[in-house]
Amino acid sequence: MLFHAIDSTWRWRVGVGDVYFARYWVQAIRYLARGKLNTGRGAEITTDRREYRQGEAVEVRARFLDERLAPAGNDVTLTV
Repeated sequence: MLFHAIDSTWRWRVGVGDVYFARYWVQAIRYLARGKLNTGRGAEITTDRREYRQGEAVEVRARFLDERLAPAGNDVTLTV
């Protein structure tokens, strides 16, 4: 949640353009979006490397942060 008790952030643009105005609002939106992205699903998906070449095998791991959300029998389907 974000609360600011002013309605004059537009004044931050006077003489400097969007330097402070845009920085504030972009950071505010990113901060608020993080809460939406972390939906509490409790799963993390990772790979063994960051970059791959075409045709290389990719090892994908799924880790369930909440054991109650893990599927029965450890079966996870990945669709690419």
